[in-house]
Amino acid sequence: MKFRLDAQHYMNDRLLEVGHIIGDETDVGLPDGWVPSRQMTPLDDEAKAFFSRTFPGATYPERDPTKAIPLRGTGDSARAPPLVPPKPVDPALRVATPQAEQEAVLAAQKKAQEDAAKAAQPKPTEKK
Repeated sequence: MKFRLDAQHYMNDRLLEVGHIIGDETDVGLPDGWVPSRQMTPLDDEAKAFFSRTFPGATYPERDPTKAIPLRGTGDSARAPPLVPPKPVDPALRVATPQAEQEAVLAAQKKAQEDAAKAAQPKPTEKK
């Protein structure tokens, strides 16, 4: 059974600093009748069960540093949305426009030329 200290503790005539690990196979063993404090994080299943029996309903901080990292999957199978959404592509800035857009542009240019030619022709005057 092992615990990580989340605050300074005085045990066995020693002042132990934050982050020190106590318990089995460490430099600070647990004496008989010892109970954890709320300022300790259990590190193994036995310690978690003992902590839960001592403090029913109490929670302890998550110590897995990778838990907050979103899993992105591999290749095209993203499991989380992108952190920054992609910017929309401005159609005016496209280098290779699709064929339909090119045809629409040519049609608009042709119509503009025809309208300009009609406007340049003199209008016939009406005679009575």
